Amino acid sequence: MILSFVLVFSTLSFGVSETSVKAAEEHNEFVRASQTQFDLSLLKRQEQKIYNENGEYVGTLGIEPVLSAESNDKMMSALASYKIGTGNSTWKIYWYSGTVNYHFYVDINIGSTGLATITRAYNGWYFITPPYTVKKDWVSILRKTETYTLPAEARYHLTLNSIWGGEWTIYLYARVKDQTLYTGTN
Repeated sequence: MILSFVLVFSTLSFGVSETSVKAAEEHNEFVRASQTQFDLSLLKRQEQKIYNENGEYVGTLGIEPVLSAESNDKMMSALASYKIGTGNSTWKIYWYSGTVNYHFYVDINIGSTGLATITRAYNGWYFITPPYTVKKDWVSILRKTETYTLPAEARYHLTLNSIWGGEWTIYLYARVKDQTLYTGTN
């Protein structure tokens, strides 16, 4: 909290720095990040590094399964249980970059029909650095159950302000269709 205040104060006191301009450019690249597809059957952490049109690294978009203490896997968490194939699983959906970092969790059930249901979306977390601040954040489920034509979908939204003024909402999504998890940003 104190570090954020010092950074904001120094940015406001000495004008718009090169770092602030770079952060704004990075956010613009973040908003343009494309959809990424992940395969749920791999049952492991998966990530995709995002680059801009100049080949410069912008951020990382990824998922990882969250496993219970009952799991034989070395990666453990008290947050959820994990079953292979049809059944229940929990995934951490994340975006990490220089100025905008956030994640949330989704519990997914794949029924005997093969259709997915997002049973819960929760525990949104963020770490935002200047020039941005978060006005509000929320997790929502847009479509709880996959249909034969549409994916189940959950989102974690952040409403951001910047030191230059303005307000906008960004979101990170999890879409499940045909036992494949798609993640991306708006």
